Amino acid sequence: VGRSSAWKLTEDSSRLHQAMLHELVSVPWVDQHRVGCLGIRFGANAAVRMAFVEQNLIKSCVSVGGILHAMLTDAKRLKTIPPMHLDTIASRMGKSSASASLLTQLQALSLRHQGLLNGRKTKVPILALGLDGDPVCPDSDNQLAALYSYGGRAKTLPSKPIHDGYHRIMLEAIEWFTRTL
Repeated sequence: VGRSSAWKLTEDSSRLHQAMLHELVSVPWVDQHRVGCLGIRFGANAAVRMAFVEQNLIKSCVSVGGILHAMLTDAKRLKTIPPMHLDTIASRMGKSSASASLLTQLQALSLRHQGLLNGRKTKVPILALGLDGDPVCPDSDNQLAALYSYGGRAKTLPSKPIHDGYHRIMLEAIEWFTRTL
């Protein structure tokens, strides 16, 4: 949660990131024509959202195990998530704890329900990465991100051993940014 805990989580999940992005133009040592974004889990929701709403400022995007649609809309999947994780999300939404109505509220965070992953494609190439058997980010979410991105790609890597899986994900992200930025 970190320093963003004062900001309530809403369907505009990328608003803090967008503010930072708009400030980059005033930083002389940043090449504003080569800006990429990488997000993990809920951070991937914000990163992919930015690839759609800030297409003229973002050149490339990587989503790692992104919470893009399925976990936000599927009651069965939500029941498999540890209660502590759900309470953290509820807290970011300004709630004291996860309640029965949380699923209804989470649906507004789905990038598909927001019309981003079911309409026009973004010109920003998105690499959507996941690990095999991920309970939070199924391959279908990664496929959606890649499908609605020109030059997008979805890739599922083996999850065992777990530290190797995340190491491979970071190597893929580095290679993607090297090629697309």
